Amino acid sequence: MFFRVLLFVFLGITNITLFFFMIWGSNGLIAYHDLKHQLSELEAQKAQIEEKSLLLSNEIRLLKTDQNYQEKMIRQKLRYIRNNELVYIFEK
Repeated sequence: MFFRVLLFVFLGITNITLFFFMIWGSNGLIAYHDLKHQLSELEAQKAQIEEKSLLLSNEIRLLKTDQNYQEKMIRQKLRYIRNNELVYIFEK
């Protein structure tokens, strides 16, 4: 009888310990939830980076092939003007 009670107590403590590690352990449910949240954030970042990459690829293609786009970018970024053009600068 004493052996059965001792075995029952031992198995109960083992179950409580396993339950604790299942919930709060390094590979438990809380860690799983945190990793799942981190994965969703990384997937969102990946989607943003892929979208930005696509936009940059399109811009590179336009810069290589489209003369009008090249001129537009040169005028905007480098502030170039054509011959016989006047530039008006207004102060704020």
